[in-house]
Amino acid sequence: MEIELIEGDIEFRDHLIEFKYQKYGTGAPLVLLPGTIGDEQLFTKIQLQVGEEFTTYAFDHPITSKISDIVEIFKIIFDQEINTKFHIIGTSVGGWIAQHLTQRYPEMIRSLIIANSFNDNLILRLNNNFSYKISRFLPWFFIKNTITSHTKSSIFMFDNAQENFDYLSHNIKNLGKSRLRTRLGWSLEKTELPEIQANIPIGIFYTSDDPIVKYELTEILIKNYPDARITKFITGGHFPYLVDPKLYARRIQEFLSSI
Repeated sequence: MEIELIEGDIEFRDHLIEFKYQKYGTGAPLVLLPGTIGDEQLFTKIQLQVGEEFTTYAFDHPITSKISDIVEIFKIIFDQEINTKFHIIGTSVGGWIAQHLTQRYPEMIRSLIIANSFNDNLILRLNNNFSYKISRFLPWFFIKNTITSHTKSSIFMFDNAQENFDYLSHNIKNLGKSRLRTRLGWSLEKTELPEIQANIPIGIFYTSDDPIVKYELTEILIKNYPDARITKFITGGHFPYLVDPKLYARRIQEFLSSI
């Protein structure tokens, strides 16, 4: 069995929106949404680990400017490509998107894992809104180098760091200024706090040494989902699924087998 790369497009508000994802495995469907600088390859090692139990769909993010739009776009894509209830994991901004999707379309969701992510982005907005606004006037090389440096600080203390850093820095370069700023803007968009129906099982994954989504954000996330099952990774920075994919996959399997 090989990983299958699938590309297509959908119509959304009189525009064609392209999408891309990797599909692998057999069993109940499991959707994986990446963070800001991820793409459909971000969870490849996880797909290979859990593919005997789940049909995995690892997506890249479509191009759109608002959280509300990306939720609607993913709804159309999931209806077209999966067409049944699924488990969903979102990491970083992917976790933010997954919460909004689960709130708006709970009938689609079997369970939700929110990984290295947040629920209330007020702290992010207070800390980053100004720099985000002025970034439109900054040269691309400065933005690229800044994001790459932050990424390096979260990956280079671990094994296989160079391989992971090369992949992530390549993604940053390929995104370009406009698309990267759009994705960064999703985390800072002011929205109502997502609220999830009580009958949908929720898992919260976090690492104790995440330099990007710090524990103060995780504390708020845990407080807002008091019935969630909490999984703590002692180490792994912002990318525990890259640092130790076998452990990460095992924790996914443990959570999904418990619900």
